[in-house]
Amino acid sequence: LAASKRYYTENYQGAPEAARMLELAQFEDGRRLEPLIGAEAYAEVQALLRKRQVPDQTIARIKPWAALVNLTVTPEDYERVTLDQKVAALALGRKMRALGLEGIEEQIAVFDGIPLDTQVALLRHALANRDHFVGLIEPTIQAWMKRDLAGMVAVQNRTSARFPEMAAHYAVLFRSIVENRSIVMAHRLFMPLREGRAFIAVGATHLYGKRGLLALIAKQGYRVERIY
Repeated sequence: LAASKRYYTENYQGAPEAARMLELAQFEDGRRLEPLIGAEAYAEVQALLRKRQVPDQTIARIKPWAALVNLTVTPEDYERVTLDQKVAALALGRKMRALGLEGIEEQIAVFDGIPLDTQVALLRHALANRDHFVGLIEPTIQAWMKRDLAGMVAVQNRTSARFPEMAAHYAVLFRSIVENRSIVMAHRLFMPLREGRAFIAVGATHLYGKRGLLALIAKQGYRVERIY
């Protein structure tokens, strides 16, 4: 980081970007969440988001994928400042230029591009199986601490193995938010890598596999070396 001039992350989110994301995460065409997922599931979403001080009118209009994203569980013993936030603060403290590999509009388009039936199925499944997903947190962390990218993906794959009827929906999700975005990131990094002195921080799942960022960068002719 100290030897770099620019800091790249998946998407740079300041206050304006966060406000725009909240705006785009809501239906603007008259549709509402409750009729899509049913009264019982909606009551659960409403209870969870109310705890986060989300207004009822926002909850009513929120898109299924946005509700799903907001179901993330944060255990009580977690630090409130994320690793992403810490790295960004270090970069800004060094007066580095901070840039996103995708814009907020692009990111929203990715989520909006997931078929609505898949969004609804994933949200309802997550609500009904919260204990299962909470149980994946610690194994994921342990794999990350061991720098085991394959192990991280294997933990994610437990869901499709346990719930085969949902496998197709989770495959769509992974392809949309991981594989397809990794391709875009690799394309966007072509010039920064040529220019050099770029520090890039993205989610670890983007690094894994034949369609992952490391493999795509190697195809551009770069030698990829683990230094830690």
